[in-house]
Amino acid sequence: MHLSPGGNSSGRLEIFGMRSPADFLFSFTFIHPDVWNRLLGRDDITFVDGSYWSLWVEVVFYISAGIIYFSSRKENFLRNWFVIVFILNVFRIVIPPNSAYYHAFMFPGIQHWTYFSVGIFLYALWMKRTPSKVVWVLASILLVLEIYLINSNGVRLLFALVIGVWFIFLYRPWLLRFCNGSRYRSSA
Repeated sequence: MHLSPGGNSSGRLEIFGMRSPADFLFSFTFIHPDVWNRLLGRDDITFVDGSYWSLWVEVVFYISAGIIYFSSRKENFLRNWFVIVFILNVFRIVIPPNSAYYHAFMFPGIQHWTYFSVGIFLYALWMKRTPSKVVWVLASILLVLEIYLINSNGVRLLFALVIGVWFIFLYRPWLLRFCNGSRYRSSA
């Protein structure tokens, strides 16, 4: 195994499958490579692995959710979060997709925030919190909007199915008792 880029014809570090140590080093920050490339005047820093794109989205989400949580009263977080995500989704629809504004706006990964929002909403329901009517309405609109914006019927169906199973889990758990495997256990 070579650890230097000059050790193989592809110019990649065989052990990690990357082009340079910079890819590995900057991946520790979870910051999108485009940020580093722009700051450092480069164009060769990439994600160490293809799945790292989601870490950037998560970092931006957690920072944003933290700012919203700590800048408002705790009991208003859910409402404030859903209002902001709703407004961002309106911009997502209104801004022309080929414009520089759209790409800059989508860079932090806000197109994925509806999925985080669904998780926040379902967690609130699971914790027996009662979301306000405003939150229910905004969550419903975001869900329908996301199902509309998904460009694959299979993914649409899967997304709706997962949401449906969660609601069954929350409100009619006895319908899912076949999942616990108790009928296969011996009564010893």
